Amino acid sequence: MRESAGGVACEQADSALEVHAQLQELIMELSTDFINRPIEEVDDAITAALRRVGELAGVDRSYVFRRSKDGETISNTHEWCAPGIEPTIDQLQDLPLRAFPYVMKHLERGEMIHIPRVADLPPEASAEKEEFERENIKSLMSVPMMLGGRIVGFAGFDSVRAEKSWPSNTFALVKTVGEIFANALERRDSERRLREREMQLLHAQKMEAIGQLAAGLAHDLNNVVQVVQSYVEIWRQRQPERSEFTRQLGEISHATESATNLLSRMLAFGRRDSAVSSTVVDPAKTLTELRPLLLALLGGRMNLRIEVPPDIGKVRCDATLLETSVMNLATNARDAMNDGGELRIVAENSGPNVRISVFDEGPGVAPELAERIFEPFFTTKSSGHGTGLGLATTRAMVRKYGGDVSVESEKGCGAVFHVDLPLVDG
Repeated sequence: MRESAGGVACEQADSALEVHAQLQELIMELSTDFINRPIEEVDDAITAALRRVGELAGVDRSYVFRRSKDGETISNTHEWCAPGIEPTIDQLQDLPLRAFPYVMKHLERGEMIHIPRVADLPPEASAEKEEFERENIKSLMSVPMMLGGRIVGFAGFDSVRAEKSWPSNTFALVKTVGEIFANALERRDSERRLREREMQLLHAQKMEAIGQLAAGLAHDLNNVVQVVQSYVEIWRQRQPERSEFTRQLGEISHATESATNLLSRMLAFGRRDSAVSSTVVDPAKTLTELRPLLLALLGGRMNLRIEVPPDIGKVRCDATLLETSVMNLATNARDAMNDGGELRIVAENSGPNVRISVFDEGPGVAPELAERIFEPFFTTKSSGHGTGLGLATTRAMVRKYGGDVSVESEKGCGAVFHVDLPLVDG
């Protein structure tokens, strides 16, 4: 019996040494791998590492929890489960730290937690004990993920099917795994923030280019518009006051005035420090007055339906801005409906805003392009049929008045563009 017991002890010691050696080798591999890993692959690499460490340690579940930016909650962000073990990641989101006082006290000190038997937890860990037993956890080990002396999360390893005690010589190695994860996630987040700043800078440069382009074109276009307006006035004086041609000239005159106002808005859009002028605008009146221009724009190729409820509110903005926004979206809708169809414009009170929605029956917008279509110079139209400035300038100008422009669409099912502007108080 003694020899048998001695043989078992030797086998266990040899097995522990083998696990220790394999874990050491794995950690060296992970350290090199995460340094060279592209940030797009970091999350998958962490999940793969959790699997390898979990299988080597003989656990049923391994995972990573990350602390929120405000430091008040933790969420399960990465998880590996052995075959037959139910994932728990979806249920473990935004958990308050105060619900785990015993565990977090030790982890925040940079100490690891080794619990061979959950049933033996002390009374001060009653909250944790209740949660662990609810999840059928019999044994666990957790290691802090530290950066600059502060805890940013922790890595954990659960045994669900049987109680388990980990050899003490693996503690430091497993703690190193937590440090590798912490550094990898920090590098990923840092590079993402850098990319976001680069995109913001690129966007700012594009907007600056639009401003310069607007300033250069506005003066030349204004001269052309003034010539048209001058001829309109000459022709109007030569016609009877109430003839059909005089009415048409009035529409042309109104259009040229709108163009002049639009050019001034383009110049203001290009100047970051420019103040925005605003008046109280009645969307119902604006849409009614725009109807003849919209019909001319559609050219008889499609039906136009405008729906405005009697109790529609009013907004404070530049009057021409609203006209231009609707005309711009109507133009895009017309271009999208090559085979004709119905263009529907609906105004409604939507929460604190007035929402004007332009519906088309075109091919729709692919999900990956839903935000890109608002980028300066981005267009899905063929060469020579769009500059990519219309939606970008429309959204930028609407946002100056506290509103926004958005799109809802499914590929092949048309699109609806929403213009939201804040209601006038009272």
